[in-house]
Amino acid sequence: MILELEQINRELYEANFRIRRGDDMAGAVHVQGRPGQMDAEVQVSVLGAGFFLSREGNPAAPAQTKRRQDKKETAYHTYLIDGGRLGSICQVERKTGMFSTAGYHELLLENDVFQMYSKSFKTEGKSSIYCGDRQIAQVDTSAEIVDDMHHYRIYAAYVRGAEAALLFSVYQYILTGFKPGQKMTKGYHKQVSISFDRTFDDRYDPGFAGRIEP
Repeated sequence: MILELEQINRELYEANFRIRRGDDMAGAVHVQGRPGQMDAEVQVSVLGAGFFLSREGNPAAPAQTKRRQDKKETAYHTYLIDGGRLGSICQVERKTGMFSTAGYHELLLENDVFQMYSKSFKTEGKSSIYCGDRQIAQVDTSAEIVDDMHHYRIYAAYVRGAEAALLFSVYQYILTGFKPGQKMTKGYHKQVSISFDRTFDDRYDPGFAGRIEP
């Protein structure tokens, strides 16, 4: 399936998105910030399912975070899903050399573990989402942003993959696009970025999106 996550408005401390599948509405996202904080609380509804993301929750929740077995990896900026009851999402930094690191995002959702590996080109970003060794989704983001409105296109092989891709997209927006307390930037803006890190290059399949039906 193909979903469009489109930002429709932005206020000082909140933002709203709609989710479309073709001409049909498939859900919505509400991002709520707080004065003096860069974090947010997010309410997500998509394809009949609902999720709540926040930095606060029950630290004893069994699915809160994955126990990192690899000492070369560090997880940070964790958001809990439904207070940790359903899972968590975080950034992971992996040490690849004495002075080098590579990063990816990780999502725990009930009994599933997903990773998102991002690659940037001059005009767009492409993020490949895996469950184990299988790619199950891709998220495309444009480098062109008008009036601070962000747009994500999701290609998913099945519903759970679409949910994971949407949660990764929302998390990415919180980290890089959400600016609580700042006024909207009017006009056209282009974020030009190119990936030089080759660590996860084999995770990007340029033909994946073309094999996904709407």
